Amino acid sequence: MALIFSGNGQLQCNHTGSQVAYAIRTGVDGMLTLTLEADWSAAKAEAFSAFRNRFSSGFASEAEFASAVAEYNLVDLHWNWLDKAHLTATNEYQWFYLMAEDKVQGVCIIFHPKPSREDGEKIFYIDYIAAAYWNRNRPGYKRRFSNIGHLLISYAVDHAMRVLGYRPGFSLHALPTAESYYSRLGMTAYDCDADKEGLRYFEASAICAKAVLERPHA
Repeated sequence: MALIFSGNGQLQCNHTGSQVAYAIRTGVDGMLTLTLEADWSAAKAEAFSAFRNRFSSGFASEAEFASAVAEYNLVDLHWNWLDKAHLTATNEYQWFYLMAEDKVQGVCIIFHPKPSREDGEKIFYIDYIAAAYWNRNRPGYKRRFSNIGHLLISYAVDHAMRVLGYRPGFSLHALPTAESYYSRLGMTAYDCDADKEGLRYFEASAICAKAVLERPHA
């Protein structure tokens, strides 16, 4: 099967307008994950400091708190990537790191195979996907690089087709703040799953997954 999506390209910096080369690396890497955790933790602390300063008086309700956390793109504040590396150290998982300027700009972990709810065929499941905190918008701050998640998903689709031999297609459980993004991709929304923290299940059909590869961004 011909290569559909290249794991190399250019990102445009939203701060300077300059073009920056990126490459996607495949396979879990302990040192990269350790570096990711250190770099992202520092950026996360900066974002959390801005969040705390703005809402120093607290929140009137859980709903108000959840809305503020989403506004500052901190819904995954509790994720620990070193723990995830330990828990996904089997052949059923694959890691993808999007690298630029010697830093991990985004990461995606997939599980495979996952039977499609549409036809039972083998597809892959996005277990975790995230952009670095400096690549997330928040009040008073514009993300440095856009499109990180879309590039990682496109590469994962291509990898699953070329390397794993699966038909186009993938699935995931979406954080509430990401549901609109996956709907824009054309994924089918299913019910929320109680055993996945009440998150809604989404699946990309073969047509949808192929379309993801053809779009420069979502």
